[in-house]
Amino acid sequence: MQYDETQILQRMSEYFSRASFSAKRLNGGGNNVLWTVRQTDDASLFVIKDYGADGSDRLDREWAFLTLLARYKITHVPAPIWVDRHRGLACFSHLDGSKLGLDDITETHISQASEFIRRVCGIPISDLHHAKGAHYSLAGHLNEIESRVSKLENSIEQQAKAAELKSFLETCLRPDWERRKQSVSAVNCADYFSTICKMPSPSDFGFHNILCNDTTLNFVDFEYAGIDDLAKLLADFLLMPEMNISKAQNNLFRETILSGMEVDRYFDKRLALLDFLFPVKWVCIILNVFLPEKTERILSASGKTISQRQAEKFELATQFFGRHDKTELVL
Repeated sequence: MQYDETQILQRMSEYFSRASFSAKRLNGGGNNVLWTVRQTDDASLFVIKDYGADGSDRLDREWAFLTLLARYKITHVPAPIWVDRHRGLACFSHLDGSKLGLDDITETHISQASEFIRRVCGIPISDLHHAKGAHYSLAGHLNEIESRVSKLENSIEQQAKAAELKSFLETCLRPDWERRKQSVSAVNCADYFSTICKMPSPSDFGFHNILCNDTTLNFVDFEYAGIDDLAKLLADFLLMPEMNISKAQNNLFRETILSGMEVDRYFDKRLALLDFLFPVKWVCIILNVFLPEKTERILSASGKTISQRQAEKFELATQFFGRHDKTELVL
C-alpha cells in the first residue's frame, strides 16, 4: 500500500516521541515514493522512502549498505535513521543539493565521484548482500540480459504502444543482441571471470544519483548496492542513459579509481567485455516501464500517467540505442 501524509507523520512520531513534524511528498522518484519530513522544533530534515510491495530487496540492500558506510565513517551519504521492514519504509537524513545537468559536470565533479568510489571499495565486505545484478561468470551476465530482452518481447501484446515497441525490438534490439552474443561466443572469455576481487559497490552509480551542494557532492540512492565486481560499476557508469558523459570524463573517472588500486589480472579484458554487452542491458532497463510488474510502482514514484512515462522512456531508449548500436568488441 501507499502511505498518505497522516500515516507518514504517525510513523515519525513512533520513533521520535514528543516531536512534531510536517511532511511533503516528492514526485519524480525512479522506484520509490519519497517524502521529505521536517521536524518543527529544530527544522531538521529527513527523507522517508516507501519502497512499495515489491521493494523488500531494495530496502534491505540500501539499509545494509548505508549502515556499513556509517560504521566506517564514509561521509556525504544519507545516514540511516530508522527502518520498518514490515511496512516497507525507511528514514534517512536529508542531504542538500541538486542534480547537475550534463553540461555542468566538471573534472572536479568527476574526481570527487571517483574518490568516493575508491573510499567505498576499501571497506571490508562483511554483512553485505550481493549487489543487484552482480554476476561472477560470463553466463550470469548473458542470462540476465537475455531474460530482460525476452521479458520485453513477451510484454508487447499488453501495451498501448505495442506496434512501435514490437518494431523496435524485432528490427533493432533483438538483432543487435544476437550480434553481440555471437561476437562473445567467438572468444574464450570464461577465464576473465575467474579471479574477480569482490568489493562493496553502490552498483547503480552515476550523476543521476548525485547531488551537488555548492562545491561538494552528496551521494544518494543505494538500493542496488552490495558486493560486486568493480568492472561492472565502471561499465554501468559509462552507460547511465540520462547522463551521457564524454569519453574524456569516463577515462578520468576510471583512471582516478584504478590508480594504485590492486585489481585482478583479467580486469581490463572483463571491463572491455562488459562495455560491449551492457548497452543492450541498459536499453532494457530504460524500457522497464513497459513491463506489467514494474508499471504500477514506476508510475506511483514518478507521478505521471502510463502514456506519458512510456512515451518518454521509449524516446530515451531509441536515442540511447542509436548512440551505442555500432559498438564492437575490442579485447
